[in-house]
Amino acid sequence: MSEIVFNIVYTLTDCFLFFLLVLSFYVLKRDNKIKSYSIFHLYLLACFIDNLALEILKVFDLLERFNWLWFELIFSIIHFSLLALFILKQIKNLTSNFYWIYFLILLILVGVNFFDLMNGSYYSASISNVGLIIFCLIYFLDLLKDNSGIVLKNDPLFLIITGIFLGSGTLTPILLFGNHLKEIIDPDTFFWVALLSPISSIIMYSLFLKSFLCILRIKK
Repeated sequence: MSEIVFNIVYTLTDCFLFFLLVLSFYVLKRDNKIKSYSIFHLYLLACFIDNLALEILKVFDLLERFNWLWFELIFSIIHFSLLALFILKQIKNLTSNFYWIYFLILLILVGVNFFDLMNGSYYSASISNVGLIIFCLIYFLDLLKDNSGIVLKNDPLFLIITGIFLGSGTLTPILLFGNHLKEIIDPDTFFWVALLSPISSIIMYSLFLKSFLCILRIKK
């Protein structure tokens, strides 16, 4: 039963992503209203392509022939590099040190990817999400120094980055301890716990949607 619920929620999450991607094309036309939005749009497109590729492999039973881990490892780099870059572009008190941190985490991620590929593990996803949490915290600290008086609940950038922060924060424990939990609890309980994975995406996508609606309400 838990596996069925997990698959249903996972499918709904994919549908939510597709809806966001379609909506993002309309938002993209208003790029002058949100700094570096094209980077974020590219991220959504990459997410959809990755999910679609995996679903095609599943339908035609080709996951073993085309190692699915390749898709996940490549996406972990895309996930971090695009979203972290998007966050960097929104930091007002930006220094070169932040870019050094960005490239350092990216270098570590590439190295962990190589390790994962050789050992069949998946630690790179954890590194990717922890890296995003770090950059979200940098953005929030920078925001505390801002005296522009923006209304955060209606600020598209704040909503997107908050979505990234909450989504990454919810997903990271599952990524870190998922394999261990799989060994110590029964499969039915594991799938209930694993529901945190698609739920983390739903939390993130919900804030993305709120951000899009705020952008679309902005008068040109």
